Formats: sequence, structure tokens, C-alpha cells
Amino acid sequence: MTSFLKAHWHWCAIALTMLASMALVFSVNGFFDTRIDARIYAAQISSFESGDVFSGDPHVIMRLFKPLYGIIGGWIFQSTHPYGMILGLNIFFYAILAFFAYRIFKALDFSERESVVGTLWIVTAYPVLKYGLALGTDMSGWALAAVTVAIGLVAIKKDSNFLLALASVAGFLGAATKETGPLGLGAIGLLVVWTYRKQGIKILATRLASVCLPFIILYGVLFATISGSAPTLFDWFNANTTEYSGKGTYSVIKLVAVAGSTFGLYWLGVVYAIRMMIRERRMFDHIGYIVGALIATLPILMWPLFISRIVFIQFLWVMPLALYGYRVMSGRIQSRYPEKGKIIMIFVALVPIVFSAALFLVGARGSLFTLMH
Repeated sequence: MTSFLKAHWHWCAIALTMLASMALVFSVNGFFDTRIDARIYAAQISSFESGDVFSGDPHVIMRLFKPLYGIIGGWIFQSTHPYGMILGLNIFFYAILAFFAYRIFKALDFSERESVVGTLWIVTAYPVLKYGLALGTDMSGWALAAVTVAIGLVAIKKDSNFLLALASVAGFLGAATKETGPLGLGAIGLLVVWTYRKQGIKILATRLASVCLPFIILYGVLFATISGSAPTLFDWFNANTTEYSGKGTYSVIKLVAVAGSTFGLYWLGVVYAIRMMIRERRMFDHIGYIVGALIATLPILMWPLFISRIVFIQFLWVMPLALYGYRVMSGRIQSRYPEKGKIIMIFVALVPIVFSAALFLVGARGSLFTLMH
């Protein structure tokens, strides 16, 4: 047992932290947190189970462009307890998020210990605690974006068209569950362009085809299977734009405030990393990925309202950059304080986790901005 724990300490630490996080969330919100569209996704599962996906609530029909929960819960498992099915799926995707977040950090050449820190930051982030285990589809969108990026990074390292195509499939699944789900594929597509830009148009075109074609084909098959008349993401965007127009949900101040609460103290790591790259030329080796992920997640700025569960998809670049800042700081602290440096850095790693938990406890049942007012 001791040898097993030593060999797999990183997964044990991640699993225990996730169990503690779930215990915290369920003790505050209960097992069936229905604040965010729970009724609608439960109705989607029921409509797929009955075989009549165009019956009932128009809000359910409007979400047919992201039917993964309905397909899994209704078509595959034919669940008669939709709420339990959604919760089970979200717990499953929580584990997927943790596993592939760790793989992202490893693919970006972080050490095992650093990758554990980054993974713990993600699985305890404020939006994950507040919305991830609620009865919505946010957790699956984040998880499948992480799957896409993790596979895509390995694909580029190994120069594998097959793995790029597999990343495209993961991106498709992300698109079938959440609006932000496919943004990870956008990050990989941009990184492909950057990586292969000097290797000739034929090689670049082949790699981009591997990224794009499986996604396009599978989404076409999905729409043909459900119905060619199903609403699209653009219909959903227009509906939200109409609903939130003039309600003060879209402003620079709102974006800054929401982004601040979404990532909390991790922004300090981002600022520190950028400062060190500019001041001391300590450039992050994978800055091309960071830039690609930043650009790929910019579409959230077009959404007619800002909320942390939408903004959190930027963890694809915020968390690696914050972790790079942590790495640089760790080197400096441990060289200055050789005896106490490791203890100091453990404290530095834990403080933002505690801060995220505190934010969750303060704003668990409502908006932080509403509570402030």
C-alpha cells in the first residue's frame, strides 16, 4: 500500500481534493442543485427517451444543437430519473476534467508536482464549485475542452494526424454539450497553424484537415439524425441577445468584475508570469499555445452576458500561465530560502484554493454582485 501511494501520490492528492470539494458543494447546495437550467436538460433527456424531441417546451427545443445529455440519458440509458442522470454525468465529467487537466500541464512540460498544483487549482476553482456539479452542462463543456487540448498537444508533439482527428472528435463532443465546449479545438487549430506554418502548404493543409473534417462531418451527421430543422448555435445566440438586450449584462466593467471573481488570485500568477517574461526574458516555452488559447476563447466576449461559468473556459490559458508564474516564483523563493522555500510554496499554492472555497461559500446560492448590492 505504501509503495502504491508513493507511485500514485499525485492521483491520490487530486482524488482526495475532488472528494472534499464535492462534499463541500453537496453540503451547501444539496445533491440536486436546480438553479441553472436543470428543468430544461431534464426535459431534454425525457424528450430523447420518448423519441419526440420536438415536443413540449420551446426552451428545450432551442437547445437541440447541444443534445449530448439527451442522447446519453434518453437514447442510450433511457433514464427515468433525469436529475440523477445529469448529476451522474457531471461527476463523471468532473473526473475527466481532472485527468485531462493534469495531462495538459504535463504536455506543456510542467513537472509532476507543478501539474498536480495546476490540476488542484482547476478542480477547486470558484466556477467549478458553484456551477460544475449543479444540474447543467457546464462541467462537460470544460472537461471536453480539456480532453481536446490534451490530445491535441500530444498530437502536435508526435506529429500525428490520427491524434489530431481524435482531438477533433473530442471537440465535436464538446460542441454537442456546451457553447464553449469546442473552443479547445480552436486553440489546437491555431497552434497547428503556428507549428506547421513553415513546413509547406501541403503539410499544413493535411494537419488542418485532420483538425476540422471530423468535427464538421460528425456535426452534420448529428443534425441529420436529429432533424435538419433543429435550431443552431446562431439561433441560440440571437435568442440570448434579444433576451438580455438593455439589461446591463454586457459591459467592460462587468467583464472585469466577472473575470476577477472567476479566477481570483490566479490572476496574480498571470501578472507575475507576464512581468518575468518581459522584464527578465524568461519566456514560457509554450507561449504559442497560450496565445492560441487566448485567441480561441475570445468569442466569449461576443456573448450578451458575462457570467463566470462562461468566462471560465479561459482556464485553458489562464491556469497554465499562472502555473508558469508559480514555477518562476518557486525557483526564486527556494534559492533565497533553501530550508523553508518548499513550505512557503505549498502555502502559496493553497491560498488561492482556500480563497476560491471562500468565494463559493459567500456566493453559493446567488450572484456575488447581487449579494454585494
